[in-house]
Amino acid sequence: MGSFDSLFLFLIMLFVAVSMRMVPEQQRIALFRRGQYAGLKGPGMVLVIPYLDRAHKISIGDRGVLLEDGTARFGEFAVPVVFSRYIAPETSVQVVGFTKDGPQVV
Repeated sequence: MGSFDSLFLFLIMLFVAVSMRMVPEQQRIALFRRGQYAGLKGPGMVLVIPYLDRAHKISIGDRGVLLEDGTARFGEFAVPVVFSRYIAPETSVQVVGFTKDGPQVV
């Protein structure tokens, strides 16, 4: 292996090390790829590509505000949510669980 190959391998390993995130069981990561919502990821190891992805952790018990289009705002970001009964827009909601479609709120 030449020095160029060693440098390339080192940079790949560094990129993977910086990109990996560990998500606990009671949390999920809302992943935004180039500004668009890309879904919930986790629990376990999650790959978040630097400069391309933004990740925000959502925990059970987090509070947000329901918006008119079926999303909820948690801090500075809006995520599509799942709710089982009618909830009026601009109502405070709390995360009680997670589905493949998004966080469950009440």
